Amino acid sequence: MGSGYEISVQDVLRVAGQLDGLLVDFTGSVQDLHGVPIPVASYGQVGTTAARVTGRTNDQLGLAFTALANSIKELSGRVKTSAGNYAAQDRQLADDLARMKEAMKPVPKNKPKH
Repeated sequence: MGSGYEISVQDVLRVAGQLDGLLVDFTGSVQDLHGVPIPVASYGQVGTTAARVTGRTNDQLGLAFTALANSIKELSGRVKTSAGNYAAQDRQLADDLARMKEAMKPVPKNKPKH
């Protein structure tokens, strides 16, 4: 074994795709959170104030979760770009090495004809 490391671009892209799927679910849940009505009557005598505070808290949580989802989505995109760039550089290096190997082959000498 060499002292290097190996990256499976397909595995990286598969995991990033799974993360994208989880983000879709998470984003849907965040949108559901924004749509939850605050039942004023369930707070009794402090209903209006409590509902307003709860509503603001829901809004802040929604904004925080949306920001988190956006950050993870950006990170996933960067991972995919890095994996693609890695694969492209790996192919380029393999091509360069193959050309170098071909260039180093000895040229066959022509035998003189008698």
